[in-house]
Amino acid sequence: MLGCSAERLLEPDSPEYRTTACSQDSDCRSGRRCIGGGCVIDYGDCTTDDDCQDDTYCACPPDIKSERCACVPWGQPPRPRYDETCQGAVFSPSEFLPPKLKCQWPPAGMTAPVYKDVMTTPLVIDLDGDRAPEIVFAAGTVGPTHLIAISGRDCSVLWDKTTKLSGCTSIAAADLDGDGKVEIVGLAPGLTVFNHQGDVLASRLEPGSGPCFRDYPPAIANLDGKGPPEIVAGAGVFRYVATPTPQVEMLWNYNILEEGSWGTIAIPVDLDGDGILEVVSGHNVFDGISGANKTKPLTKDLVGGYPAIGDFNADGHPDIVLVSSRNGDQKVSVFDYFNNRFLMPPTAAKDGWGGPPTVADFDGDGKPEFATASRTFYYVYSPDCLQSPTPAKCKGTDDGVLWQSATEDESSGSTGSSVFDFNGDGIAEVVYRDECWLRVYNGPDGTKRFAAPVTSGTVQEEPVIADTDGDGHAEIVVVSDTAQNNRCKGSRSAMELGIKHPGATFGVHVYQDPQNRFMPSRKIWNQHAYHITHIDDDGRVPQKQQDNWRSYNNFRQNVQGQGMSTPPLPDATGKVGLPPDVGDCTTLFRLSGQLCNRGVAPLFPGLPSTFYLGDPRKPGARGLCTATLEQTTYAGECRPIACDWRSPSSPPYDLWLRVNDDGKGGRPQPQCKAGNDLAHLPIASCPSQPG
Repeated sequence: MLGCSAERLLEPDSPEYRTTACSQDSDCRSGRRCIGGGCVIDYGDCTTDDDCQDDTYCACPPDIKSERCACVPWGQPPRPRYDETCQGAVFSPSEFLPPKLKCQWPPAGMTAPVYKDVMTTPLVIDLDGDRAPEIVFAAGTVGPTHLIAISGRDCSVLWDKTTKLSGCTSIAAADLDGDGKVEIVGLAPGLTVFNHQGDVLASRLEPGSGPCFRDYPPAIANLDGKGPPEIVAGAGVFRYVATPTPQVEMLWNYNILEEGSWGTIAIPVDLDGDGILEVVSGHNVFDGISGANKTKPLTKDLVGGYPAIGDFNADGHPDIVLVSSRNGDQKVSVFDYFNNRFLMPPTAAKDGWGGPPTVADFDGDGKPEFATASRTFYYVYSPDCLQSPTPAKCKGTDDGVLWQSATEDESSGSTGSSVFDFNGDGIAEVVYRDECWLRVYNGPDGTKRFAAPVTSGTVQEEPVIADTDGDGHAEIVVVSDTAQNNRCKGSRSAMELGIKHPGATFGVHVYQDPQNRFMPSRKIWNQHAYHITHIDDDGRVPQKQQDNWRSYNNFRQNVQGQGMSTPPLPDATGKVGLPPDVGDCTTLFRLSGQLCNRGVAPLFPGLPSTFYLGDPRKPGARGLCTATLEQTTYAGECRPIACDWRSPSSPPYDLWLRVNDDGKGGRPQPQCKAGNDLAHLPIASCPSQPG
């Protein structure tokens, strides 16, 4: 039987919660108090939520009709079932701090493998369906390449497979056959499909790939809106067929037309609004299914290179940003395909080759701009900056440039970049890694917000932004290699923001804000040409892709906190109860309760909660067993938790539950509040025991 605290298990909307009418506390029997004209369970006085336990919060007059502040069950007025203030607050650009290295592969102090160098865009995706993302990448630039998956939480290796992938090829991942498991796609050297454990499923020679420094990053989309998704690579479309024999079918392939300096990146997009996706490969446009050439005459004289998509004139139709990448002949343009006209005619950069572009609102004016790297500068372009007279916001020295910042990438001049609004002020920051440094720039003017020494020989690869550990905050994942040796220690990049460059780095690095304030984001970045609406959170490819330029109007920028402008946090609270099956009370006593989330960000599977004999805040408390959350718990939800106390002692028990507690002193989940995570039954016993 349960002791005198059994009433605390009542749900706040149960008829037993409110009973006798009252006007003051003295009208109520022991263990109850008068709130709102009714005698309710007394959960104690309080001044803040941290004073409240048993899944309650602190409410005060005049918000409640009571003699003093009282702990009230969540779901009872004046609050709903979760605390909206757990969204946190925007922080200013001036408050950016140097990033903290969360984890890395290979681990620091470990003897690095021969294949320690990484030159591929890393992916963030849930491979095994446990809702915890992994980081996937190809490692090694000489000898056999390895396809590797590591935990997004701590960078521990899940698997490591030797492959024939090119050491600088990009990969992509999605559920290609609808079986609920993610497949991985890369060029090895032909198009190869791997399963979620890195084993080869099927391969074919097309589209082919040149030497290591000619890359054709795959993109995955459902081009015709039916059946399985297609794989786009170079200037070709393919489809993985799982049964009866796994194989890669080719729909069409032009065996790569005009390339950029380091290859070609293709993007599936519905350019004409007919519901069927076209393929933009460099400056060429093809019908997605038939391969019919749909390139407009105005762009036929442009060279191939790197596209991105956005709506730059707010007409509801997608426009193509194209970086025509040639050494010493970098040009950028914005082409309105639907209306067959240039919104920004081909405009030369004075220096560079040109890398894959991003699209975002960099200056907060509600309109998109685009950005690209070059040999010695990072550029943010705005069509506004081609006006005469030039608007005051345009600080760049090159035509059409909003701002430019000196970089060092003379080895390729074509490295990718990405975008994210880290501090939640509605203005995007740039994330870019050249040969020596990972940098984050302020969107409107290019002010450097932070830097970290990360070296690379640089090809097309880009840093990616995603919530790698499910804590409700974005992280930066960036790759590194030793091709520069220790040149960065003595180059013009030897010092950045007061930090001395230590020399060559390698592997995969995951960075986070040292105060963990970065905005929330998705737990996925599944391909180089990432644009949010082409992939679902679980790795499935939508049959009908929503128009990214209508809902987000960005490219290579991850979703911002699921529509929220401030960083959310979860808030774990607990209740204690007993299940119908409590065990035999001799060899085991099954303890149970509920874990509730009264914050805004979700709590994810694996979160521990520990039962104690005695108050765990005081010396002498004895840990009995630790329960693990099995399901994602969103704002306002509660989930059952249970664990077995082996060889229980004699009752009665002073039973406590502390959620977000691993039983070893660890509190793994950052929370909105830290003091409201206890539940208490001062007198309890196992029903089969005398007590």
